[in-house]
Amino acid sequence: MDPGGAWQEAFAETVNFKSTGVVKHLASGGLIKGELNGVIAGYRSHLVVKAPVTFILYIPEGKSPLEYQLLRFHVDSESREFRSAAAGGATHDSVDFQTRKIAPRAYEIVLGTEVGKGEYGILPPVDAGSDKNAPTSAKIYTFSVIE
Repeated sequence: MDPGGAWQEAFAETVNFKSTGVVKHLASGGLIKGELNGVIAGYRSHLVVKAPVTFILYIPEGKSPLEYQLLRFHVDSESREFRSAAAGGATHDSVDFQTRKIAPRAYEIVLGTEVGKGEYGILPPVDAGSDKNAPTSAKIYTFSVIE
């Protein structure tokens, strides 16, 4: 919901993952985990909003809103990217957010002006498994925050 009270749908886009840090992982005997870089085609999301903005996150049975990640993207002329740990650990480009349960399996997320303008995405839980079974693609719900 934008400041004017209008609801808009956040469409899913495909995020492709590529592994990085393999040399560090091997050289450390597996102590240092590799990373996954997520890449989304295009430099801007189709959903453009002004902060403050409210989202409703509807999650599948058995999942928690804490399993979702709000990510800030690095943008170039052809894509949006983010970095995350390969084994589901801390994400370099994550943005903290709070949820409030408003109905069964439905949670409200309010992002204020402090998030700043930029490209963002909400990434549902991705089963990374082991480094050998890391995902190659997933869905992410993207949006652009403008001034």
